[in-house]
Amino acid sequence: MRPPRPRRGTIEHNAGLAVVQDPARIRYIQSLYELAYLLETDPLVPIPDYPNPMPARVGRGWNDDEYGRIVAEVREGVSWEVIADTHGRTVGAVRRVAANMQPAGATADTLHALLVADQDYDWRGHLARRVTRGTELRVTSDQGATAAQDVTGKAIDLG
Repeated sequence: MRPPRPRRGTIEHNAGLAVVQDPARIRYIQSLYELAYLLETDPLVPIPDYPNPMPARVGRGWNDDEYGRIVAEVREGVSWEVIADTHGRTVGAVRRVAANMQPAGATADTLHALLVADQDYDWRGHLARRVTRGTELRVTSDQGATAAQDVTGKAIDLG
């Protein structure tokens, strides 16, 4: 019959986990502790100040002016990376907005052709009908989608 198992959280229970008998592993663990100690105590070991990898406007709302600038930049043929950098957004976010300016199922890459072919392309109407940040927008105006309303009833001016 096996002896009873020690209760969790006791020294007896945790002692089995801390036993390391391999000399190579012991040296490796000791070197990790020494390195951690040096990083904490030695002022000559610089701790790098990493810049924030996310663009400045990540997670912030979009406005009609920003949409209009994206349309102008896509019409001019500016790359997605440059547009994203200019607006402080990720490339994926800019491409998603560009896809939302078109009929459902279209990709961001087709927007340039639509904007060049039709100078009066109704991107606002498509944007108003698409899902933005999980909120469905409903068009409230019959005249070219100049206003919209989200499902909570908050009015959104589309220009």
